Amino acid sequence: MTPAADLPRVLHIGPQGNIAGGMAQVVNAYLSWTYTRVRIEGSRSTMGKGDRLAVFRSAGSAARIAALRARSRRSVVAVHMSQGGSFLREGGLARWAHMLGLGIAVHLHGSGFADFARRHPVTVRRALASADVVLVLTQESEQICRELAPESAVVRIPNAVTVPADRSPKKRTIVFGGAVGRRKGVDVLLEAWSALTEMHATWTLIIAGPADGVEADSSVPSCRWLGTLHHTEMMSLLDEAGIAVLPSRGEAMPMFVLEAMARRCAVVATDVGQVREVVGEAGLITDPGDVRSLTDALRQLAQDDERRAELADAARERIQSRHDREILVPVLEQNWLSTLETGTEV
Repeated sequence: MTPAADLPRVLHIGPQGNIAGGMAQVVNAYLSWTYTRVRIEGSRSTMGKGDRLAVFRSAGSAARIAALRARSRRSVVAVHMSQGGSFLREGGLARWAHMLGLGIAVHLHGSGFADFARRHPVTVRRALASADVVLVLTQESEQICRELAPESAVVRIPNAVTVPADRSPKKRTIVFGGAVGRRKGVDVLLEAWSALTEMHATWTLIIAGPADGVEADSSVPSCRWLGTLHHTEMMSLLDEAGIAVLPSRGEAMPMFVLEAMARRCAVVATDVGQVREVVGEAGLITDPGDVRSLTDALRQLAQDDERRAELADAARERIQSRHDREILVPVLEQNWLSTLETGTEV
């Protein structure tokens, strides 16, 4: 076995730590997992949307990349980006690492990437030009990247989670987690909840996440507004939740749905991005923006204990067989290491 000190290093660049958003949770997970073929490091280039110090954080990441190159040529920079300013910021860091001769793996996140790429193909092409491998979540992103980055390997790899061993008792709570706004469908959820008056005495709707256009409203019956939570607090909510709901108008492969399924929640989600592929027959899928279908789905699961438990067990089994970290860690390692076979020597 190769001593840990001699393993190739993989430096992850992007949002990290207690930051709202699925991309940060993916990076946090990567940094916490155990690997046998690589050593993992992290450098936070942004605190997320609206970070006024992002330019300084990016400069710090650039310095980390240079230090990584000084230690070893057998090193990889894994750059995480979504759309918008991320392509300028993290794309620039990818080009810097490429100039230094390091292997480059670009991880693409975000529900808006495809639309952004169609509007700004030159920007996306430049950002991806330095990548040895581009790791994507959706078939649509895969096709776009093959067109815009023909020199790079493009690989579709699903998000992964850690499936907990315990089976916590479930409560009559419905949990939503994410940015509290229209894109995540909170307006549709509130309208559906207002129609479910027969459930207000026995069920509680919990809305957790940063405000994104929809403010907390104490007049909504049997509803708790928790604001932004630490990831461990959100997982505790899902451990106890009977139902998890994500009525988004746009997603790629939402971590909230994966984590809810791993924790035996019966899931209701919308048919966007790769949600149908993730959920399969282990949850209920509705159309985005469809209040009636969301209302009917929540009512069905709340009123049928047997059906709810059946879907919850199926959800956990589906995640364990398709998205458990033990399955995907070797795949990630192989793709990161593949960049060392194609990376430029300087």
